[in-house]
Amino acid sequence: MKNIRYMIIIAGLLLGVSKANAQQDPMYTHYMYNTLNVNLGYAGSRDAMSFLGLARFQWVGIDGAPMSQNFQIHSPIFGGLAAGLSLQNDKIGPTSSTDLSIDLAYHFNLGRNHRLSIGMKGTVDFFNNNLNSLILNEQTDPDFANNFASVLPNVGGGIYYYHTNFYAGFSVPNIAQHRINTGLAEQKRHYFIIAGGYIPVTKTFDIKPTALVKIVEGAPVQGDFTLELVFNKKFTAGAHVRSFDGIGALLGFDIMPNFRVGYSFDWPLTEISRIGQGGTHEILLRYDLKWGKLGKIKSPRYF
Repeated sequence: MKNIRYMIIIAGLLLGVSKANAQQDPMYTHYMYNTLNVNLGYAGSRDAMSFLGLARFQWVGIDGAPMSQNFQIHSPIFGGLAAGLSLQNDKIGPTSSTDLSIDLAYHFNLGRNHRLSIGMKGTVDFFNNNLNSLILNEQTDPDFANNFASVLPNVGGGIYYYHTNFYAGFSVPNIAQHRINTGLAEQKRHYFIIAGGYIPVTKTFDIKPTALVKIVEGAPVQGDFTLELVFNKKFTAGAHVRSFDGIGALLGFDIMPNFRVGYSFDWPLTEISRIGQGGTHEILLRYDLKWGKLGKIKSPRYF
């Protein structure tokens, strides 16, 4: 049974990197806290040196199921200039991809807590496809005879507008479309639209709606929609829906004003739900380091 499950994952992998399909970039339920992953203009927007660690374990209990880890650090430098560094690892079945990215952004102050940022990104993707590790019914199958390893450079850009209680942005993190596995597959260009708001309701209760839309050639437009309830500006609980995929729930707590922990659980509504799996889990840690002028920032950062 484990080998059958494993091959189902591999089949999905091979379809996922083919020219006919599309959603190849890792997806996160905590996208509203992992904004730098999709929009480069976010770098430095928290007015602090911000550290983020995020781990995603998809379809727990299935051999070869996707796993993703993401680490980020970004900060203002001087004037309106900001920079960031990201390291992301994504693994599914025999395939792994490790991305190292450097982000640069410039923030324009539009007055009254309105800002506009333009960002650029340079990425190197270390892609490996270890097909020889698979257990096959026919060991001589030529489609699984060779491993593939590639180093894929890329660039991206994005624009990000934000206010104390609202943000919106558009980005293309990876512009180049590389052919991999001797040209049998192709990395597709992804377009992201993000938006979110923070709506005060009472002294102890607020709401926080957010959305992420992903557009890529060869696949339906996919949207993530989340509504979080905020209690005493410290504890959050929310519900999440991803079109054509599943539903989920999020919990978060600000241990300190500058230190947040979060957890989410997703359940698929696709065919994969028929296979014995324990859903998808995410764990998030974010810490903002403030000193000097950064420590005197009075406007709250809800995003």
